Amino acid sequence: MRAKPGEVAELRADEPIGLDALRPEHRELVERLGKALKDGEPEPLREEAGRLYTETREYLAEESFANVLVLCSIGKFWIGIGEVREATKLLEHAMEIARAHHSAPGDPTQGMVAQHLAGLYTEQGRFEDARPLFEKALELSQSTEGKSSPSTLALQNGPGDQPP
Repeated sequence: MRAKPGEVAELRADEPIGLDALRPEHRELVERLGKALKDGEPEPLREEAGRLYTETREYLAEESFANVLVLCSIGKFWIGIGEVREATKLLEHAMEIARAHHSAPGDPTQGMVAQHLAGLYTEQGRFEDARPLFEKALELSQSTEGKSSPSTLALQNGPGDQPP
């Protein structure tokens, strides 16, 4: 279901969410991108990351959680290969979608994107831009996962590379 700009996207019970909404070959590619980053060998998948972006535009609704996951996955991949400008564009776009369509109570989408974007801004030395995103991610993590969850506890320290 496509939401109009400014509307919160609602899920139907029969609608796949997350990576389950991707075609099998795209789901497998997202997993390979993550593994390549973890293994320190992402460069050979550069073209495939671009293909993933292009091909998923054909069938994923812009406001869907699956689309946000794809944008975040490719954004993290671009960071891993040093394409910071491309990563910034993708993660900022994911944040726009999350703010416009994923604001329902209990929806973790904004927090997930905020955490990725805040980490990128911190790496760029953009601490003032990162701080409110870390705060938003912490607030949402506390409300959805609880104050003692591992992800909430990790976020409580905020950006790790801030100047004194």
